[in-house]
Amino acid sequence: MKIYRYKRRLIPCFGWQDAPYELMKKTARTGGKSTRDPRKYLYQIVALDIETTAYFEDELIERRAMFHWQVSYNNEYLITGRTIEDLLAFLQHLSDALGFARVTIIVHNLSYENFFLCQALHEQFGDLKYFMLGSRKVQSVECANLRFVDTAVMSGTSLEVMSKDYDLYYQKAAGDFDYDKLFSVSDPLNKTEFGYCVLDVFALVDYWHTIQKLRGYTTPRMPITKTAFIRSPLRSEMMHGYYCNGMKYADWIRTIQNDYETYKMLRSQFAGGIVVLNAGYHGKLLKGDIRCRDFTSSYPYVMSHPDYYYPMSIYRQYGDIDLEDPEDYEEFISMLQENCCLFKLIAYDVQLRPETPAAFISVSKCEYVMNEVKHNGKLCAADLMVKYVNEIEFADILDRYEIGHLEVQDFRVADRGQLPDKIIDWIRRLFTDKTQLKGIEGKELEYLLSKGDLNGLYGMMAMDPLRESFEFSFDIMAGDPEELTEEEKKEKYEKAVRSRNNFLNYAWGCYVTTWARHNLLKAMDIANKHGGWIYSDTDSVYYFSTPDIEKDFDEWNKTLTSGAISARSEITGKVSTLGEMEPDGCYTKFLGYGAKKYWLEKPDGKIKMTVAGVPKRNKQTGQDINDWVTSIEDIHVGMIFTGEMTGKLRPDYVVQPLEKRNVNGVMTTCGAYINLLPCDYQLNDSVYEDWLYNPAPDSYLLRK
Repeated sequence: MKIYRYKRRLIPCFGWQDAPYELMKKTARTGGKSTRDPRKYLYQIVALDIETTAYFEDELIERRAMFHWQVSYNNEYLITGRTIEDLLAFLQHLSDALGFARVTIIVHNLSYENFFLCQALHEQFGDLKYFMLGSRKVQSVECANLRFVDTAVMSGTSLEVMSKDYDLYYQKAAGDFDYDKLFSVSDPLNKTEFGYCVLDVFALVDYWHTIQKLRGYTTPRMPITKTAFIRSPLRSEMMHGYYCNGMKYADWIRTIQNDYETYKMLRSQFAGGIVVLNAGYHGKLLKGDIRCRDFTSSYPYVMSHPDYYYPMSIYRQYGDIDLEDPEDYEEFISMLQENCCLFKLIAYDVQLRPETPAAFISVSKCEYVMNEVKHNGKLCAADLMVKYVNEIEFADILDRYEIGHLEVQDFRVADRGQLPDKIIDWIRRLFTDKTQLKGIEGKELEYLLSKGDLNGLYGMMAMDPLRESFEFSFDIMAGDPEELTEEEKKEKYEKAVRSRNNFLNYAWGCYVTTWARHNLLKAMDIANKHGGWIYSDTDSVYYFSTPDIEKDFDEWNKTLTSGAISARSEITGKVSTLGEMEPDGCYTKFLGYGAKKYWLEKPDGKIKMTVAGVPKRNKQTGQDINDWVTSIEDIHVGMIFTGEMTGKLRPDYVVQPLEKRNVNGVMTTCGAYINLLPCDYQLNDSVYEDWLYNPAPDSYLLRK
């Protein structure tokens, strides 16, 4: 046994052979049960991490293999080893010693470790049970009584950022490891290298304990996704002792679950935020008084404000509407004004109005389009468009598009109402905590959690009850999408909405995003006075500022914030209000090449960049990517952001048998691996199909 020292703490360090399994067994604390396993959960937490090295079998092809692994047992013991055989032996001994309990092993970025280890785990333990969020994204793996859980999914951030944000005692070491150095399983690690390895698992356990303390969870009940941290307690409150419309909420929510056909219509109608650049400013350097306004918590605002309604019953089928019939037309207008509506819109000769700042109908969300003209994926014109819409989106389309003729089919209506007051109470509490705790010394973690939970409320609302499932395949070492017949999909949907775990209505999430898009379109209209709107992204607008535009925004803010939830900062005394369109920056220059692809220059000359696919900071060194760009005038199509600049790596997945190979001079068991290769990004033009128009006066372009 050795002793590892970190700051003032001393931790016993073992190899797998002499690890204190009997002591682990003797001191084990258990509790809680799984519905699938009668064994209780081990309260102590285990963290695992592996280190990999490059090796070259034929001097040409770079491969990777594990050369070191480390495990922290509740930050009480450290166990380390070098080979897969050593790791399997440790896990088997751990499983046997604690066979009476379910052991949780946390791994940061489990998808990476799983690719290196799953072949060996499968040979050692037999069947592995996977829960996957995507074909390459593993959330958890179970084998025997061991449950591996991904803390990257749980925290939503990198280990380095996580250790800093939560001010952990054990901080992940950064920049202390030479990733280009070749290792074998026989090469000793120096003190710095060893410390770099083991601090990862200490930080993971420290994070788990911190979350337990802040959230009040024990290991058996700890949520393993970020959204579940808000979903679990809210579900518990709503499904036990809470009443809605004179009924137990648990019974009432079952009465408003829509049938499968209505769900498919809602799924087709659902869309995220609007992200679009003014086509007239595409690729042009803009100069002037450029400002940004941003909605304060746009989604929680529309979920909680009394002016925004939601479907509070099942959708009732009305049928097709004959708009040529006066009675049908009158009833259609009346239902649009009084009900939540959902229907198939068939529109002919669709054309964006000249005064409309930007197209906003996503072609990908249309059932069918014919002879369409697109602007960055948004519909500008078409001979025919078929799309499912609700009454809010329908009104927005009529306001901004000219339509030669339209038809309405499969019209359905539901009753209107506000979301349950329990949800609104949670929004009020979280927004108040977020506002009051911001900047208070000693309350940084509580602020971080309240901010994350407030944002997580929408994710909870928009969760698809028929989300795609994946089954892990050892042939391709990835998840195969579940292939279901239409009847099987219907059965799966009905089972999901009838489940006691389901306490929401999917239609609510559809309305949240519709209302937020509706408000953003209104903001774009205000910003576009004199053709001055530049860019929008979900809840913000960039525009050329004028006194009358600022006055219009201030007047609209009075309407937005009337009746909205507000809270006062304990530090500044400033009152913040949900939904307020606050000023969020002043700039002197703007250059954009499409959605999520733009640069801004501040009055002090500093550059702010937003480019999807290019991190704002180097993933390896932490260096600001803008340090590589000295002037916004230097940005041009074809410009390359190298992997050296960004630190971004591209995974290359290679499947090979688990067998002995020469890894840097030592025969070592290894199998499938991932090569992380430097990833360059080249700035390309977005595709604008025949719609490069200029809606603005020339005075706004290329200001000098």
